[in-house]
Amino acid sequence: MAYNRKKVSDFKDDKDLFRYEDGTLFGIKNIKKKESIEKKKKAAPKKKEKIKIIEQKEINYSEIINKTLTITIVVVCLIGLLSIIDIVRVTRNNKLPLFAINTKKYNDGGTKEYLGFGYKVIKYNNNKRKDMVIGGWNLEYNINPLKVDILKLENVYLNDLNLFNDKYLNNYISINNINNKN
Repeated sequence: MAYNRKKVSDFKDDKDLFRYEDGTLFGIKNIKKKESIEKKKKAAPKKKEKIKIIEQKEINYSEIINKTLTITIVVVCLIGLLSIIDIVRVTRNNKLPLFAINTKKYNDGGTKEYLGFGYKVIKYNNNKRKDMVIGGWNLEYNINPLKVDILKLENVYLNDLNLFNDKYLNNYISINNINNKN
């Protein structure tokens, strides 16, 4: 910085000996004042700016995996429990499922279809059928029974259990009774 030498009478104090070109004083006092002002400006945060302190934490992947695995297991167990409750209500107590949603209503007298977590319930209510069936989501609506002679059904059951399971187990069967009076 350029400075001009002036007379001592031009200065307010004896310690101020020089002036800058813009007219401000240059001396021990002013240098100390400017330095202290600059330090305060640097040290004090601006009012408009917010200072954010971000703490960096190490990511512990094993904790994240444990939490997600625990949550997944709890959800699966809860869904299984709800399904078991509905299956028991339908099969043993012949009541409607609690945790299944009514998805369809057929115009055959009031047959309703319910979907749950992994299962389907069909409550038949028509002139041919008044029962409830539970199965997988692929369970189909069927009001027409499969007509079978009781002797043929017994014969298939005793001789070929696989054929019996495939053909008769998941179907609505109407058994014809034969009265032999020989």
